[in-house]
Amino acid sequence: MFHSNKLLTCPLGLNPVLNSPLLMEMGASPWYHGLITRSQAEQRLEKSGDFLVRNSPAAPGEIILTFKMNSDLIKHLAVQSFLKHKYESFLSVTSLIEHHVVNKKPIISSDS
Repeated sequence: MFHSNKLLTCPLGLNPVLNSPLLMEMGASPWYHGLITRSQAEQRLEKSGDFLVRNSPAAPGEIILTFKMNSDLIKHLAVQSFLKHKYESFLSVTSLIEHHVVNKKPIISSDS
């Protein structure tokens, strides 16, 4: 499960892609950390269940979900691949995150 009782926050990174409506929508969310590296994202996750959404400096325009599983395993997944999933479809990254947080559903399961 990638929900955490403690939502992480930081200022938005500076990136011209932030003008897109999708990123403007996420900008107000405490789980959105803007343009940060994979390494910086990993350092911000303290315990299992912590997560954040970020822009990838390595792949401009790519939105990445970074989350900590178990005690040491950290995953980085392209969010776009989850917007249209096997059984569910989401109109935005925010609706995807809210769905999984509210329903306490794991982002990775044996059937995904």
